[in-house]
Amino acid sequence: MATRNGLLGYAAAALLLSLLAALAWLQHRWVSELGDADRQRRQAGLRAAGDRFTREFDRELTRAFAIFHAAPPAPGEEAAVLARLLSRWNEEAPVPELVRGLLLADLAGGTLQRLDPRGPALEPIAWPAELGELRALLSERGPHPGPRPVVLAGETPALAVPFGPRALTPHESSPPGHVPRMVIVLLDGATTTGRLLPRLFEQSFGEGTEWIATVSDALGRAVWSSDPGAGAGAGPVELTLPMYAPRPVDRPELRFEGAGRPGVPPASPQWRLTVAHRDGSLEAAVARARRRNLALGTGVLLLLAASFGLLVEATRRERRLAAQQVTFVAGVSHEMNTPLAAIRSAAQNLADGVVADPQQVKRYGAVIESEGRRLSQLLAEALEMAGIRSGRRLYRRDPVDVASLVDAALAGCAPLLADGPAQVSRDVPPGLRVVGDAEALTRALRNLVDNALKYGGEERWIGLKATGGNGSVTIAVADRGAGVDRLDRPHVFTPFYRGRRAEAGVKGSGLGLAIVKEIVEAHGGRVSVEEAQGGRGSVFAVRLPAAPAEGA
Repeated sequence: MATRNGLLGYAAAALLLSLLAALAWLQHRWVSELGDADRQRRQAGLRAAGDRFTREFDRELTRAFAIFHAAPPAPGEEAAVLARLLSRWNEEAPVPELVRGLLLADLAGGTLQRLDPRGPALEPIAWPAELGELRALLSERGPHPGPRPVVLAGETPALAVPFGPRALTPHESSPPGHVPRMVIVLLDGATTTGRLLPRLFEQSFGEGTEWIATVSDALGRAVWSSDPGAGAGAGPVELTLPMYAPRPVDRPELRFEGAGRPGVPPASPQWRLTVAHRDGSLEAAVARARRRNLALGTGVLLLLAASFGLLVEATRRERRLAAQQVTFVAGVSHEMNTPLAAIRSAAQNLADGVVADPQQVKRYGAVIESEGRRLSQLLAEALEMAGIRSGRRLYRRDPVDVASLVDAALAGCAPLLADGPAQVSRDVPPGLRVVGDAEALTRALRNLVDNALKYGGEERWIGLKATGGNGSVTIAVADRGAGVDRLDRPHVFTPFYRGRRAEAGVKGSGLGLAIVKEIVEAHGGRVSVEEAQGGRGSVFAVRLPAAPAEGA
């Protein structure tokens, strides 16, 4: 039966280990798939955020193009029309400060006028040096600028918008009185990098994002960064998108004034958006997340394995405890049978009248009394051991005088001492004290004295000596008997164990020394057995924590 239970236990353990291995494999596969899905999700989210950022920024240019692309006004009304368009921009644009001024360029005559919205009036000015590149671009197009707007995003960003319902192609002739002109919308670079780009980044990527966005010009120079201080720590570029160009749209609020069609002719992008991960590449971030998930899953599996191990250990300890309980009950039952058999036999002889002589009756009565006392002692020891093993026995922690403990133990063994001549050597200096329960410690010393008297041989000599030092007190009980064999010393404190040199005629339960060990260890001490000096007898030494000196 035991073999079958053992095989079932091994089979259950093998099955659970197989399940843990299968769970580990499934976890690794699941973490890998989760990492791939996470990488795809982040890539898609990055692409969507980048598109949203560039689209919303270019929409502001589209808004400017749609608002300032007006029908040609009557002669002399140019200033009023431009002032009205600028007012409309200030009312409708989310960031009105993006436009810092308007210029009107005559492509045929090459003249340039600046709008003064307070008049409103147009003031002739010379072409600024910072608009030289834009002037060259307009000159290349000639009097027919074509359908595409001209965008310049240098130190002086500007947007050139045809001043009319539509741009003429090179094969069309100008209508009577038409003068090809362009409205140059001067854009504010500080507002763009200081207000517009940060707001759009927060809206597109969200707060606390893992991404760092950088906007560069056509020459690769950084114009703006979402985190300038983290440039060195950022990883490789994960996304690149063009920006700073009007885009075709289909929104009624962005229709050309005077035109019945939606849309904005595209222009060449001037800036470029690049996005990198804050703490390295996206692949590295996904790998870190994969490792975290794998570590978490591994921790869960280890916890399951540890729980399984604890369960197995608890089951093993429970089985061992059950075996000890069976052994304990069997040992107590066996030890009880001997005195009970003697009592029953003597009582039966007395009841049957077999013994009639007064001396024999007295002797039988002494046997019954002796065996009854032995039985009572056995029951007391069994109850003591059961209480200690159950953990319900609580001990006091009081200062106890060692001399009084020794005297109480000797007084408890008075019946044994009176059975025959016995020599007691007592060497206990005054003032030694230990911390513990006086009753329990007296019981432990009494068991040692009782053991020394039983196994001390015919000489019946016992010695009790107490010494103190280094925060502890040692009480030694010695005898001059046969001693304890070296192989038996590790086991003499086991319940019901009797050594090889134990005399067959000495009666005992085998619980006395086990009770001593339990009591001493419960008080934070330890008990040991050694061979007496000269090889005659044994010395049992109890070491206990010393109590503080009086008044300390």
